[in-house]
Amino acid sequence: MNLKRKGMEFVELYQNEMGHIITKEAESVHHAKRKPNIPEKWNKHLENENDCQLTLTTDIVMHWITTRPSKHVQKKRKVILLFCWNIIKLVAPDATLNIYGSVASGLDDPDSDIDVGISLGDDESISSNELGDELLRSIADIFTLLKDAGTIRVVSTLRARVPIITVHELLSHLQIDLSLRSADLKLKIFKEYMRVDERVVPILKILKHWGKQRDICNAYAGYINSFGYACLGIAYLQTESPPILPNLQRSHADHIMSASEFEGFGRNNHMSIGELLHGFFEKMCHFDYENLSVSILHEPPYLPKEVDKLGDSNISDHSFVIVDPFEPSINFSRHVRKATLKVIKEEFARALECINKGHGLEILCAKKSRAV
Repeated sequence: MNLKRKGMEFVELYQNEMGHIITKEAESVHHAKRKPNIPEKWNKHLENENDCQLTLTTDIVMHWITTRPSKHVQKKRKVILLFCWNIIKLVAPDATLNIYGSVASGLDDPDSDIDVGISLGDDESISSNELGDELLRSIADIFTLLKDAGTIRVVSTLRARVPIITVHELLSHLQIDLSLRSADLKLKIFKEYMRVDERVVPILKILKHWGKQRDICNAYAGYINSFGYACLGIAYLQTESPPILPNLQRSHADHIMSASEFEGFGRNNHMSIGELLHGFFEKMCHFDYENLSVSILHEPPYLPKEVDKLGDSNISDHSFVIVDPFEPSINFSRHVRKATLKVIKEEFARALECINKGHGLEILCAKKSRAV
């Protein structure tokens, strides 16, 4: 079988389908409503006269509603995912794709990257052996063969700690990150926490947005990644009084309790979404980074920092420790150094000051200008 010829057939199919969706999307712009449709369950958050942070609450809820991917974006994602799956099956017929990350959890924006894990049946060890390396190289090679079509660009980082093939789709401007991994436990635990209380989703979403806007949500640059910010948000909601979230693991890294066991858990806490965001920044401004770690695996989630139990001490000074809830020896903020922690703490202080002055999201999440 000529792999390039077969691959180009799939390219033609996806180009036609993607072009059709993009056309429909452009036509729908003329019929778009000026005001977004607000789901009824959010109205109570927008009409709470006792909310001392009502402006901030309104901004956060509206940000959540207006940044949900449209049906056209969802269709485009399905088309590019099907295309990638068809290409991958040319070299790995038994492959299955598992979506994880923000798209799978529902914390995504319309332009969020799509994180996709490739697995082969029940072989969970493939990600760490030579067969897995060879599979990724073969997949990268066939995508590279299709670059002449002019609608995809491929970047492979196969020597990284987690090898990734990045496929840039140039018609829709979507990006897919392909790696070798099976079902994602982190995705499962986030989904369960988000089911416990409806305030969790907009809080985690705005923390991720704030971190990216302020240029401190990037592990490669020495900051916290989006997973780390989610852990910080969950830990804070577990320690409010009364708590909004329970601990779903109870120190057992291989076990996740169902949210259905905790229905109505946070009902006794009447804090608004805006008040909770204010409380989060206040907590992080007074957090003891030198002596404490954050671990949503444990109860309570703020524990004495035990650097000797963490790996990667040769590449990290563990200035800030966020424990992986499934691999407690891994510090998810291991890339943070003293210098970048200082920046993070300054941003926490700035955020708290913004809220105390009554500013909304426009100023709180203003894009940080980079020095030239």
